[in-house]
Amino acid sequence: MRLRIVISLIVLSVSLVTYAQQNSISKIWKSNEQIADRLFADQLYDAALSMYLEEALNQNIFNEDGSVTNPELSLKIADSYYKLRKLAKAAIYFQYVLEQQTDSVSDEHLLRYAESLLYSEKIPEAKKWFNAYYLQTDDPLGKERFRGTVIYDELMASIKPTTIKSNIFNNSSSFITPKVVEGQLYFSGPSTKNQLLDQRYLQGDMELYDLFVLDSVGVQEIKVGGGLFNVTNPVKLGDGLVLITANARKDSRLLLYEGQVKSPLKWGDFTQSSLNDSTGSIHSLSLTQSGDTLYFSSDRAGGFGHFDLYYSVRVEAIWSKPVNMGPYINSAANEIYPYTGFGHFCFSSDGHPGLGGYDLFEYEYGEVVNMASPLNTSKDDMGVIFTDAYHGYLFSNRSEGEGKDDIYEFTQTESPEVPFQLLLTRKVNDGIMSEATVTIQSLKGDHRLDLMTDEDGAVEVKLHTRTKYLLTIEKEGFIQMTDTVNVLIEALERSYTLDEMYSFQALVFSAENDAAIANPTVFIENITTQKRSELSGNATGFFEILEPSNQVISILITKEGFSFQSDTIIFDQRESTKTYSLRKVQLAGSLTLKDLLYELDQHKLQADYVPALDSIANSLNKFENLRIIVESHTDSRGDQSYNLQLSQLRAESVKEYLISKGIAPSRVGAVGKGEQVLLNGCKDGVKCSAQQHMVNRRTEIKLFRSQ
Repeated sequence: MRLRIVISLIVLSVSLVTYAQQNSISKIWKSNEQIADRLFADQLYDAALSMYLEEALNQNIFNEDGSVTNPELSLKIADSYYKLRKLAKAAIYFQYVLEQQTDSVSDEHLLRYAESLLYSEKIPEAKKWFNAYYLQTDDPLGKERFRGTVIYDELMASIKPTTIKSNIFNNSSSFITPKVVEGQLYFSGPSTKNQLLDQRYLQGDMELYDLFVLDSVGVQEIKVGGGLFNVTNPVKLGDGLVLITANARKDSRLLLYEGQVKSPLKWGDFTQSSLNDSTGSIHSLSLTQSGDTLYFSSDRAGGFGHFDLYYSVRVEAIWSKPVNMGPYINSAANEIYPYTGFGHFCFSSDGHPGLGGYDLFEYEYGEVVNMASPLNTSKDDMGVIFTDAYHGYLFSNRSEGEGKDDIYEFTQTESPEVPFQLLLTRKVNDGIMSEATVTIQSLKGDHRLDLMTDEDGAVEVKLHTRTKYLLTIEKEGFIQMTDTVNVLIEALERSYTLDEMYSFQALVFSAENDAAIANPTVFIENITTQKRSELSGNATGFFEILEPSNQVISILITKEGFSFQSDTIIFDQRESTKTYSLRKVQLAGSLTLKDLLYELDQHKLQADYVPALDSIANSLNKFENLRIIVESHTDSRGDQSYNLQLSQLRAESVKEYLISKGIAPSRVGAVGKGEQVLLNGCKDGVKCSAQQHMVNRRTEIKLFRSQ
């Protein structure tokens, strides 16, 4: 099955349509090629192909040396085979032209030729032409398909034990969209009806689909009312409600319909779903096991490729607005037949790197992963479902099949194991790290090992192939390390260096009476990593900063009613201590620079506020007992950590200006508050105007004088 059922699956006999159209067309055009062009434009690819081949024979366009006298006609034949998904034959006719000339060949033909070669398992040639297409167009689709040829051998070498067998009802027709509901297998197969519909017959070799169920009696047809045809993708919502995709008369789109189960073999009362969109079709769907989220494929406007995956949540019988699943899952081509269940989220795509045609993919741990051989082949491997963790069904037009598309049952067993070796050293002196705790946990949660490094700092264990593991390494006094290990089919070795956690401890006192200053605030900037944070000391004025070795840290210590003190610490020993004294101060005044001091997402000073800062600089130069703290604030738009960093940059831009005017750095503190202190209610989730947000985007300069 291809995307042929998507846009317009029509039941009209090819011979009747072709006869009627040829009679009318022949009155206008005399050439067989012109007639075939019109048939091709009407998506009657099978009929067009027959006439193109007849014309090629009449013109004797093929020379003994492999060249052609009519390259344009050869490409038309290739395009017809391509549309009919007979890609091995398409490759032959593309080759007649593309191997001899590329300057006058369209970008689309380059891509189609490469796809046809991959489909025909001609991997080196496919790699060459995907690369040529990408270099010529810079289209990411070419890059992704080229990647498929690079990892082709790896995908074919999958050793996960899998048995695949054809279902008993497969024959020369097409069987698609298996679904298992309440232990029964539902699927779509060739229609028993003989209808004539006033529509075009897409691609010329299509079938009309009816809905069937394999139960204890055998294969039985489900009667679907409402004049719908081409019924696929059955989904049961519960309470007798069902979903299907189908065509209606005089509508070429495949749409989503909601109906009811009248009896086990009779479904009716179908109405169009609110999820349909006037700009495209809904191709395939899958419901979560909880029954509250529907995934589907659609070519509606606004997607990233042709058909994209979307989801919608059902609350109190109402579907939410569909959400596109984004460019990481959706490629520049087609993503269809989503499936979710038993810990899997799968789909079929011809845009991600694969073995050819459509491949099956799984989205796991934030990555799109090709499900590899033998679930995938060089042909079109379409929808997959699971009935438990290791058993399920798929449909495919793979070479060993009996018809156009067959439904297969598969069973997988636990992946075999391969050796995994880990070596751990200490960063400071490259010493051996013995007795470190190592936890290895499969990301699916079904395999966990708790280990410890030996006297050589090593761990040796066996892990399952084609499995991802979360690796956690811990030892007291050292920074915890985590990593993701993807075990494919070969033994793995990993080495890690554990960095020690160095400690800086400090006490903060009053300069007047040596009493501890409770709960001082410490602003921290890691100069090495450019990360900023803050902490509060305890009731005795104590605080501790933990950092890896050889980090350089800048701190600013302050407390309301006291001056501030700044310092720079180098973490070059395991433990270091220091005391700080803060002098009591009283607020001498403050100045708030707001409104347009900063544009949104900017931190550079505007010239309008230079005079105000010059005035402050003059005051500081005249009165040496004055100190200031520059506090910068943002509005609530944007991420909180980003706003905190942006406000720090804004505060420092003011500080740097004052320093440039001769003010000693020790007399100016710069503190970024981010969105922590808003002057109005414009917090996250509250809709506010730009002017309301601007009120919060300010810098406050607080002047203090020592007592």
